Amino acid sequence: MRRVIGILVASIFGFSLSVYADTISSNLGPGNTFQTGTVNSWANGGDSNPANAVVFVVPSGQNYLLTQIMVADNWFAGSSPLTVSISAGSDPNTATLLESFTIPTSDAIQFASELFTVTPSLQTLLMGGQSYIIEESIAACGVASSCDTTWGWQWNNLMPPQTGFFARFDGGSWFAETGIITPAYAVLGSPVPEPSSTVLLFTGLLGVVVVMWKRSLQRI
Repeated sequence: MRRVIGILVASIFGFSLSVYADTISSNLGPGNTFQTGTVNSWANGGDSNPANAVVFVVPSGQNYLLTQIMVADNWFAGSSPLTVSISAGSDPNTATLLESFTIPTSDAIQFASELFTVTPSLQTLLMGGQSYIIEESIAACGVASSCDTTWGWQWNNLMPPQTGFFARFDGGSWFAETGIITPAYAVLGSPVPEPSSTVLLFTGLLGVVVVMWKRSLQRI
């Protein structure tokens, strides 16, 4: 009986934290394609030490647990890793950092256009209708006026709409770059069910447990 109850409880949590992931926001083309080549990218680091960011909005009416972030980049020069972060807000100047990740340099990826996937270690909840920011920078260079490492965030004009992005130079304030090609990215997450759905499922499973418990007493 205890084993059955344990299985039912596990089912509740399995339902609440869905194991499959949906695409929350993406501008990758079919088959996760994007524009390749170092000339088709926005620089991070290098001269004037730029950093870049993309804002996306979670669809209204659905919350998600963040499962993956995908970015297309090339490592051009230097030795410092690329820092990729996700923040809450619509303005990079005031957004709240949620989690950050690093992508190390490697001889295998120099000058190559690669699609990188980072997996969060935190159970970050993305709320429906709210704005979030994916940022790329060279953290090792801080707010220096130049950086000896350069990465390039690949463009993607394969998937409309092109909403532009945010940029900053020399560690200064972020500003909007509008009407130009948006860097290639994708954000994936597991849908979180509505509280009412979870309560309904729990009530049904609890009823099953009660019936099984009563039957077990009758057999004693």
